[in-house]
Amino acid sequence: YPFFMAFLAKQICEAVKEQTNDEELKSDMTGTMSEWSTVAIDGLNACYPIYQKGQFASLTTTMPFWNDKSCLDLVGECGDMEFLAQQACRSVVGEIWNGDTELAFLGRLIPVRLRKYENKIRSPKAKFGYNLISYLLFLGLFAYVLLFDLTPTVSTIEFVLMTWVLTILVEEIRQMHHKYQMPGYEKANSCVQLIGKLKIYFSEGWNSVDIFAIVMFLLGFALRFKQFRDTFDWPRVVLAVDFFAFFVRLVHIFSIHKTLGPKLVIIQGMVHDLMYFFVIMAVFLLAYAISSYSIMYPNAPVTLETARQIVWMPYWHIYGELFLDEMKGETKCTDDANLWMNETVSRCTSETSKILAPIMMGVYLLFSNILLLNLLIAMFSYTFTKIHEQSDKVWCLQRYFMVKDYALRPILCPPINVFWHTYQLLQC
Repeated sequence: YPFFMAFLAKQICEAVKEQTNDEELKSDMTGTMSEWSTVAIDGLNACYPIYQKGQFASLTTTMPFWNDKSCLDLVGECGDMEFLAQQACRSVVGEIWNGDTELAFLGRLIPVRLRKYENKIRSPKAKFGYNLISYLLFLGLFAYVLLFDLTPTVSTIEFVLMTWVLTILVEEIRQMHHKYQMPGYEKANSCVQLIGKLKIYFSEGWNSVDIFAIVMFLLGFALRFKQFRDTFDWPRVVLAVDFFAFFVRLVHIFSIHKTLGPKLVIIQGMVHDLMYFFVIMAVFLLAYAISSYSIMYPNAPVTLETARQIVWMPYWHIYGELFLDEMKGETKCTDDANLWMNETVSRCTSETSKILAPIMMGVYLLFSNILLLNLLIAMFSYTFTKIHEQSDKVWCLQRYFMVKDYALRPILCPPINVFWHTYQLLQC
């Protein structure tokens, strides 16, 4: 298919561009990529009238010389939003989602064409519905245990939740084995293949969230069988954090929505910006925290509590909590080391700090609240505008991956997917 070969030519040019430091060659590759992209898209659109008559095999036929992948597979793996946004690709992916046609993903025909009714049941859209209902039931049961039934004795419902989480883990292992394959690793030994699959698997952020949530639940469940002498309820804390991770994972379902899906990409971009902001902010925060604390509380003891107190006030200054009464010594305090080291009464600030500390805080807030926070807002605004301008194309790519994910899933969702895997194992 000419448009398929043109697309491959474009990707080869892009690979050359990424692996060279020759600026002249990069410029040539950019121009050549643009030409091949135009040829590929024009060729696809020229075939679209034929597709409307049912001849869509050019997009979904597997290629033996490309590891049994179809044109749509390669376009998705390359993340070519421009190509996927064309009407022909939109129509094919939409029909696969609704179960109106069949598609080969990674050389496997999904779903098998039998009766039209069975295609609907096995369609990615139907599987999405099954998994969503199952996941909501799991979250509801988890919330009930966390709020009302987390007694000193491990209940039957907790064992049900444990079984449910293990079936989710089984599904994650199946996804890693069947869905993620490193190109060129097919003939490598099993250990190298496993490392390659793990590398691809964890490159997707949501997979990391899944594994974190599963590990945290296993840890929290194990802690339920241990008696703690202190009053800190470790199992409840671990399970509460785990519930937060499981609940946030629910956000991923919005990827299928045309309006909400691109917003997830915008949030991801903003989180990336936030990491850079934290690095810059940490410089100003630590500089102010150490200098101000040394003036307010001279000759402080070397303890973990001191380390916490050093960054405590400067961090909350950012959100408007100024602690002015404490800085001026207007709160109840003492200079007796025995009392403030036992945390009976807070330590009084030095006389010098009552003059200098507010001035230092004013300079710190000038940079942190006015300069740096407005810089962060500007970064967020740029990220939002950049992604929002191509939100439709971003959604097309998101929808493709969502359809692919659910097309490859078994028809039975957790926790009853264990029966499906048992059946597959017996067949083998």
